[in-house]
Amino acid sequence: MRKLLVVLIVLAGLLVVADRVGAVVAGREIASRVQTAYNLPSKPSVSVRGFPFLTQLASGNYHEIDVSVPSLSANGVSVDGLTARLTGVRAPLNELLGHNSSSVTAANVTGSGTVPFSAVRGRLPRGVQLSQEGGALRLAGTVSYLGVTIPVSADASLSATGSGIAVTPTRISVAPGSSALSSLILGQFRFVIPVTGLPLHLSINAVTVVPGGVRVSASAANVAFTSGS
Repeated sequence: MRKLLVVLIVLAGLLVVADRVGAVVAGREIASRVQTAYNLPSKPSVSVRGFPFLTQLASGNYHEIDVSVPSLSANGVSVDGLTARLTGVRAPLNELLGHNSSSVTAANVTGSGTVPFSAVRGRLPRGVQLSQEGGALRLAGTVSYLGVTIPVSADASLSATGSGIAVTPTRISVAPGSSALSSLILGQFRFVIPVTGLPLHLSINAVTVVPGGVRVSASAANVAFTSGS
């Protein structure tokens, strides 16, 4: 009886090890698919959640998969620390071990990442500096209009659009005697940072100012591991 118990414990241990090894191997395969499909500079970190894993592998249906990309460029805009959670993932074993990435799909994807303030600074008028005050942005410096240098300060709000992050001035103040020009130079503080082409077809739906940058939240549905949108 004791020997049988020992055998059962050993077998259980081996199954647990095999289960975890299988999860790691599947994670590596999915990471390769994501890197290839979205032309990422490096292989992302992938973690397959749920236990037991082998039953998920056998069925080709995965409860939850986490993907992490340290840095990437989306339409020329840097995005740092992108993380995504995939649910309702369908990845048949033969497709996972093959080369047809389009057959690997996810019902829903949610993600977030940070766009550095440099993406905002690079689109401000020359001579204008950016600072953060809580969850708001403060802009101050000088702008040129028709050859005249004008001291200016402004507050700006950020919002999500289908094209990326919209920067909109909510207040603008110019030097005394130049108030008539405030409406004319307002357009220099209104622009869109084009954060598009994110991996997994993620589309930005919310933005928040955080230390060092703009935190973007994104989502997608019915995603196939293919490039493009």
